[in-house]
Amino acid sequence: IYAFEKKLKGFHLNGKDLQLIYVECLAKLSQYQGSNAYQNLRKFITEYFNLNINQIVVAPSSEVSFFFVTGMEMEFFFRNRTNNGAENE
Repeated sequence: IYAFEKKLKGFHLNGKDLQLIYVECLAKLSQYQGSNAYQNLRKFITEYFNLNINQIVVAPSSEVSFFFVTGMEMEFFFRNRTNNGAENE
């Protein structure tokens, strides 16, 4: 986990960092939970990246970092849904 946290650069990320982290996260998710884990969420994020990559790459670091951290905090939302019997979406 520490090696991954180091890649987050203290949450001072730019668009290029986000691209690399996304690819690595998908690989790890597939490795540990299978390629079907969180399929709806992965589809949404992939579509968003594909449609907005030009804006993401040039977005200010503070904006990229804000949305990344916000997304990480959403993990608690998904964990609660899973614990309450909802699907991994």
